[in-house]
Amino acid sequence: MVKVAYVELTGEGLASDIQVTDEEITTYYQDNQSQYGSQERRKVSHILIEGTGDDAKARAQQALDRLNQGEAFATLVSEVSDDTFSAEQNGSLDWIEPGVMDPAFEKAAYALEQKGDTSGLVKSDFGYHIIRLDDIDPADVTPLSDIKGDIRLALQQERAADRFYAQSTQLAEVAFEEANGLEPAAQAVNSQVQFTDYFALDNAEGLMARPQIQQALDSYDVRENGLNSELIELSGEHAIVVRLDDVKPEKQLSFAEVKDQVQATLAAEKGRQQAQEKADELVAQLEQTGTLDQRDYVFSDAQVINRVSQQQAVSELAFSLPQPEDADSSYGVTQNRQGDIVVVALDNVINPAMPDISPQSQMADRVARAMSNMSLSATLQALRDQVDVTYAEVDAQQ
Repeated sequence: MVKVAYVELTGEGLASDIQVTDEEITTYYQDNQSQYGSQERRKVSHILIEGTGDDAKARAQQALDRLNQGEAFATLVSEVSDDTFSAEQNGSLDWIEPGVMDPAFEKAAYALEQKGDTSGLVKSDFGYHIIRLDDIDPADVTPLSDIKGDIRLALQQERAADRFYAQSTQLAEVAFEEANGLEPAAQAVNSQVQFTDYFALDNAEGLMARPQIQQALDSYDVRENGLNSELIELSGEHAIVVRLDDVKPEKQLSFAEVKDQVQATLAAEKGRQQAQEKADELVAQLEQTGTLDQRDYVFSDAQVINRVSQQQAVSELAFSLPQPEDADSSYGVTQNRQGDIVVVALDNVINPAMPDISPQSQMADRVARAMSNMSLSATLQALRDQVDVTYAEVDAQQ
């Protein structure tokens, strides 16, 4: 029997003790607005002159001059744009969002203020663009007032996780440095040493039955040297350090200590013996007369069972009894999983219908193939067992 001392850390309660200011909530909201709604989208069209050299720039400038002089944007797209795919849509690129397009292109597109506004020349890695703003889909962001509580809780949980990690690291370090006791480690994390009652390691319950703790208690340093265990991580925010506070060696218990247990065991054995004797008596009576005279014992309603049954002991007995003849039954005795003695009457055996299989049926064909495969496998295995195979080395140059 062992008595275990331990220091336990959990993340429960840490979050509620952490204060988060309104300013911190506002800053977090502004830095993470993408989490709380959709960003502003813009629908744009463009004219693209591929290339970044002087010739490309000159061509782009000519297109911009024509646009400023009143020529239609769609006309210029069809005549000069090198983006043939968008040119089929009058230069439309459909909706764009921040972080998708080339940075220079995106900056110019989001600088346009009114629908129909066009940009000057915009240089990107693809060439020179002239951009037109076709439509604006405003950002749809959840107001801070609606999610203030959620953000506060998220920040508390985040900081609680950081605090738990710091505490568990401190607990592990002090428990290792002061390995002969848990008081210093408990003080380091503002906790207390807890103690179990005496229990057998192979009969542990609750927290002490966790496999990680069982393994630690059985380690050489803890069991033989009486040291603290290493930090045991039971889950994301649940950790513990254990040590053996006391050990009671295995011993023979006195009769006085186990008298009640021995009495209960003998009573159970005597009860089973008496039940077995009564069952044998009933079976003998049934085999002679086919009926039960005693009112205290009656059979249950008849049941049809298979070889595989929830009442496995009854099933095994039933399938081992002789097949009854005429209207008689066969009888036997068994013990069920609850330890009760059961008298079984086998009233009838139901043989399954076996359909005739003609040589031309699919079943016969499958059986023939299976037998053929078995024969072939047996032949190949016999050849492998009897024949030695050698391989000649071949010159790599040949």
